Amino acid sequence: MDMDIDTPLAKPSDKASVDLARLFARMQGANRLLPELVNLLESNPSPEALTAAAGALKAISISSTRHSQNIHFVFQHVLDAILDQCQLDEVVLFGQLSIYFRVRVKNYLVRRWHATLSQWIQKPVLFRDCMRHTKSVISGSTALAFVDGAEWDSQDLDIYTSRGRGRDMMLSHLIHIEGYKVEVVTGDDEESPEPAATPLYKNSQIKSVTKLSKQVYSKALKQDVTRRIDVIESVIPNSISPILRFHTSFVINWITSDSINVAYPKLTFAHIGLINNRIRLEHQKDQIWREKYAGRGYRMIQDTYELDQMSCGSACPSLWRSTDDVGCMSVQFGDGDEGIFGEILWSLSKAVDDWSRHRKCMNVRCPRYRQELSKRSGAQALTLY
Repeated sequence: MDMDIDTPLAKPSDKASVDLARLFARMQGANRLLPELVNLLESNPSPEALTAAAGALKAISISSTRHSQNIHFVFQHVLDAILDQCQLDEVVLFGQLSIYFRVRVKNYLVRRWHATLSQWIQKPVLFRDCMRHTKSVISGSTALAFVDGAEWDSQDLDIYTSRGRGRDMMLSHLIHIEGYKVEVVTGDDEESPEPAATPLYKNSQIKSVTKLSKQVYSKALKQDVTRRIDVIESVIPNSISPILRFHTSFVINWITSDSINVAYPKLTFAHIGLINNRIRLEHQKDQIWREKYAGRGYRMIQDTYELDQMSCGSACPSLWRSTDDVGCMSVQFGDGDEGIFGEILWSLSKAVDDWSRHRKCMNVRCPRYRQELSKRSGAQALTLY
C-alpha cells in the first residue's frame, strides 16, 4: 500500500510544540540548532510536543547525508516516545525516511508488540514461534489498539487458529509453556475429514472456542489478577477466515508472528467503521460493542454514502476484496510468514453476490460500478462467501 510522506501527522497545539516545529523548519543541516532542539525535546516531552516533532520531521527533506545524520542524532533517544503517539500508518511513514529509520521502526514495532503481548504472554519470542508454526493470528480489540496506537484495557486476548492441528499445538503451548488452564470449550473440537466443518455460530466461520485463564500478579495493582485467552478455531484450514466476518470494517485486522495487517486502512485510521450488512445486528450484545467503540472515538456507518466527501476506496460495496489485494495494508516486522496464509475473497456487502441485480456504490466520489482491485498475488483465491 502506497503511503504519502508529505502530510504532517498533526498540528502543534501548544507554544512549545510551535517552537519545536519552527526549529525543524529552520534546521536545514545547521548544527548550531541541534543543542537547542534537543533541550526543547527533553524539557517538553509531552504528547503534543512529540506529535508536533513527528509532523515536523515528516515535512522536511533529509536527502543530504549530513542532514540525515543530524536528524538521526536528534531522535536517537526520543524516537520511541514519538512513535508511541502515532497510529500504524504514521509509524510506517517514519520508516520510509531513510534506511536508519526503517531499521529503527522495525525494531520498535517488535518491542511494541512484545510489550502488548506481555499482559498475557511471559515468553513472547517462543509464542511468536508457535504462531508461525501453527499459522495463528491475533485479532479483536488487542489488534485494533495496536494499530491505533491506543492503550485500552483489553480484558482478553483473541487467538485465531487454523482448523485441526494448529489449534491443538497452540493450546499445548499455552498450557505447558505459559501455564494457562482450560475453562470451557464451546463448539465441535473434534477433527473431521470433511473439508469444512459446521460453524459454531451462523455466518461465523468459527468451529470452536476454547477459553483459558491463569492468575498472575500485577505490580501496578499490587494484587493477583486473572488473564484470559480465547483460542478460536476456524472451520477451514485458514485462521484468517473468521475475522473477515466481523461486524465492522475497523476490527478486520490481524497480527501474525511477523506482520500487522489492516483490511480497511483508510477508514480505520480515520476512525470510521462500515458495518457488515451480511450480519443481522439485532441482539443486546450488538448495542454493547457499538457503545464500546463509539466511546473509543469510532464512527459507525451503514453505507458508503455516509462518507460525505470521502471516497470509499477499498470499502466500496461493489468490490470483492482479497487478503492479497492492494487495499490491504501489510507491515512486516519479521521475515517468517509472508505469503503462507493463502488468499481469501470476502465482501461486507450482499450487493456483490447477485450479478443480475447488484447495485452501484452509493458514494458520490466512487467512479466504480463493478470492478476488482488489482492483486498483489496471482495465487488461486478461496472465496469465503
